[in-house]
Amino acid sequence: MGLIQIQDFNLPAVYVDDFPLGLRFYTEVLGFTKERDLPPGVLLRITKDLVLYLEGGRRPVTEPALHARTSLRFSTAEGMRASYQRLREAGVRMVGEYMAMSPERHLFRIADPAGNVIEFAGKP
Repeated sequence: MGLIQIQDFNLPAVYVDDFPLGLRFYTEVLGFTKERDLPPGVLLRITKDLVLYLEGGRRPVTEPALHARTSLRFSTAEGMRASYQRLREAGVRMVGEYMAMSPERHLFRIADPAGNVIEFAGKP
């Protein structure tokens, strides 16, 4: 047991420098919807159980790291190849290469406008 007893994972928080640009990325590119204001940021929802806190006014990451210390990881309904291609064609910044970790598990990484790394992993 650790020094403290964590009972639950609350929600991931993403910090961006340009709040309007970040909000557009998470809603228009990734498909989140604004649930409500939670000053100084907002809560965004994409499914019943997946909620994200977004807050602006932070320093941008100048170069997204291939292996960031912290990142978000999602899966997609349409599969990794189709998602990768759609995001790439839309001009989303890719971080590293598309990888086949096994025949049933593929992975790719993107960066949001502030340089935060987002991973997608799942079925090809």
